Amino acid sequence: MSLPDPAKRYSVEDYLSWPKDVACELIQGAIHEIPSAPTEEHENALIAIGSLLVGYIRAESSSDEQNGDESNPCAVFVEPVDVVLASDTVVQPDITVVCDHHKLANDRYVDGAPDLVVEVLTPETADWDRNEKRAAYERAGVTEYVIVAPATHTLEVYLRQPDGRYGEPDVLGPADDISFLTIPGLEASIADVFGWPLPQET
Repeated sequence: MSLPDPAKRYSVEDYLSWPKDVACELIQGAIHEIPSAPTEEHENALIAIGSLLVGYIRAESSSDEQNGDESNPCAVFVEPVDVVLASDTVVQPDITVVCDHHKLANDRYVDGAPDLVVEVLTPETADWDRNEKRAAYERAGVTEYVIVAPATHTLEVYLRQPDGRYGEPDVLGPADDISFLTIPGLEASIADVFGWPLPQET
C-alpha cells in the first residue's frame, strides 16, 4: 500500500487499520513518512545505546530475581514499535522504555507515554525529531527524551519539569558520562558507549 494522502488528517484508528508496510508516523493527525534506509552511522549509534539499556535492565532484572524481588522490570524496545500518545498521534521511536506494564497490555502497541524515549538523528529526521516529535513527547508526558546526534558526537537530554514542559536540554559529548533519570544506577562513558573519540586537548 502506498502512503495515505498526506494532505488529509487521520486518527489512531485509521493508522492501525493500515498494512504494516506503510512506514509512517502520525502527529496531531498529520502523516510523516519514515525513511526506509537508515544510515550506517545511525544504526551503529542505535545498537550502541540499545545494547547499553538492554544489558543493564536485563542484569538488574536477573539480580532482583536472585534476591527474591519479583517486580516487573522495564521493557525496552530497540526496534519499531507503535506508541500511541493521543487519539491522533502514533510514533515509532528508535528506542522505547516502558516501566508501566499496563501500557503493554494489548500486545499491539504501547498505550500511553513511555518513561524514556531515544531518537538517533539522521539528516532526514533531525528537524522532525527535534521539533514535532519533541513537542509530541512533551505533550504526552514522556519523562525523559534523549536525542543522539552521531554527526556531532553529542547527546541532548530533555527532562520533564514540574510544569509538564521540557527544560533546556543537557548537551553531552564524548568526555561526559550518560545517566538516566528513569533508570537509576545506570551510568556510562559516552566515549566508551559509542566509540567516539575524546576531544583533543589544546
